[in-house]
Amino acid sequence: MLKDWKTKRERFGGRREKGLYSRAFRAFKMADVSGASSSLSVWISCFTLIAMAESALYRVFPESAAVLVGHNVTMNCAFSGLTASDVVNWHKYNPSEPDGKPFHVSSGSVVDPEFPRFSIVGNNRSGEFNLRVTNAQPADAGNYRCGVFSFTDTRDARLTVVVPPPSSPVVLGDLSPRAAGKSLILSCRSEGGDPLPTLAWYNGTQRLDLPREAMVEQAARRISLDLVISFLTKWDNGANFSCESDQGFPFLTDPLVTSVTIQVKFPPLIKSVFDEETTVMYGQAGFSLKCQAEGNPKPRVRWRRIGTRVFYDNPLAFSEIGYANEGAYECVANSKGFQAVSRSTFINVVGRPEVLNVSSTVSVTRGEPVSLTCLIRSDPTPDKITWLWRGRSGQRDFDDKSKGDVDVKTVYGDKIQSKLTISSATKDLAGTYMCKATNKFGSDLREFRLTVSAVVGVIAGSAAVGMLLAVAAIITLSIRRGWIRRDRKEKKSSKSESIAYCITRGSANKKKKNGSPTKRSAIELQHFEKPTIHSSPARRDRNTYSIDLLHSSDVERKIDYPSNEKEQFYEEDICLQHSPYRTGRQTKQDFTNRRC
Repeated sequence: MLKDWKTKRERFGGRREKGLYSRAFRAFKMADVSGASSSLSVWISCFTLIAMAESALYRVFPESAAVLVGHNVTMNCAFSGLTASDVVNWHKYNPSEPDGKPFHVSSGSVVDPEFPRFSIVGNNRSGEFNLRVTNAQPADAGNYRCGVFSFTDTRDARLTVVVPPPSSPVVLGDLSPRAAGKSLILSCRSEGGDPLPTLAWYNGTQRLDLPREAMVEQAARRISLDLVISFLTKWDNGANFSCESDQGFPFLTDPLVTSVTIQVKFPPLIKSVFDEETTVMYGQAGFSLKCQAEGNPKPRVRWRRIGTRVFYDNPLAFSEIGYANEGAYECVANSKGFQAVSRSTFINVVGRPEVLNVSSTVSVTRGEPVSLTCLIRSDPTPDKITWLWRGRSGQRDFDDKSKGDVDVKTVYGDKIQSKLTISSATKDLAGTYMCKATNKFGSDLREFRLTVSAVVGVIAGSAAVGMLLAVAAIITLSIRRGWIRRDRKEKKSSKSESIAYCITRGSANKKKKNGSPTKRSAIELQHFEKPTIHSSPARRDRNTYSIDLLHSSDVERKIDYPSNEKEQFYEEDICLQHSPYRTGRQTKQDFTNRRC
């Protein structure tokens, strides 16, 4: 019963004493009504209520608090029903100390001088005796009790002064890259701080549930926690492991975190991002095929066509797809320290046919055989391959059969070969031949121009005869013009000589004694090293000026002229200087000392 009354006293501790008297009166009344007035327990309860009404009660209980070192904190405490003789006291003690001796902090509103940073605040008349701590220090931490001597039911409140660790936790261990399948041990250590923080390991954002607990060294104010990974896999490569130290007061300090990234070496692996066969439309522009590979170290990814040693960059790109690009390709990934791996695919090109030949001209002589070959690649196979001829007489088409001198045969394989053969070429078969291949996607064609000429022997004979006639005409003309004779004289001459040609012009008015005209022309060839010799002109009815060269046979002959003719010649001498064949008119005074 007493316990129940104490509970009720705590429940109604904030009411005035008259409330307790009223309850006690109601208890007496209930006992009378129930006929239990003779019960001793009821009477004791009533007297207890009367005693409680006359003592102090807690209006505000002290509560535990935490403060960051260097900051201020207030611990509240308030009573109801204090009498003049009641004194509110604050005490401090530390349960962790061996003696656990309490310290008297304050009595009423007076604080012991041993606690200069402490003070009592609040309205003392209304029963408020709050303890305020200024510039809290670690020594201020402990249990505090606020109570009255007449009231034995007191409660303690703990004050915690938080001192953050001086630095973040340290991760110890071998962080060098290691191969998959190896083990890894990392240790997280935090030193300092009050209270000591708790440690936890995280993989990314997920907290790890470790079988081992943290090792605490109170004397050294140190705490450590190990992370053990017995078997590393490629999935651990690049993993971010974090160690967090937390003092448990998020509103005062933030947790301190240290993170590390581990490197795990593993061989290259090509991802399945492309199929074993890739179908591409013929003529498609900008087609590319990308290969993705993972590994540590990071692999080098390239492409090559199977059966060749030529490598291409990744992604494998084509400006425009053709049948020449069809084939098997493989992606090759190389990583240092590991064997290369590859993954292949077949690029299948489908679309209209493609004639591989280029347009050309074929020239043959009449009667020769002619073969025109058309190479075709197509997927699917062409539905129709046709040869079309256009010439002077019109046009014709040839399919896979013979027509006269023209025969067409088609052989199917990786490359389709259609061959048109003419057994004997004629002028009528000259013209343009077109090879055309067609399937459901479209068609393609190429042109071949055929020219047929006459027999080669007749043309060659005619050309030879023409060349001989041209040479003979040139030789005849050279002989007539004297080009060949003049060259011989020049070659035989051993030295250069000056030759003077004397041209004598007779007067037209002078006549001979026999009445014939005296006009005559003569050429005298004078070698300055030989005696002067005159020669008569060959003909007198020619032009007044005539030039002729005397041969060596003419020089040996001596011709005598009458004395009067000689004087006539000397009077009208005109000396022309030519070396060796120079003709020109010179004045007589230039040759006063030189007579022809």
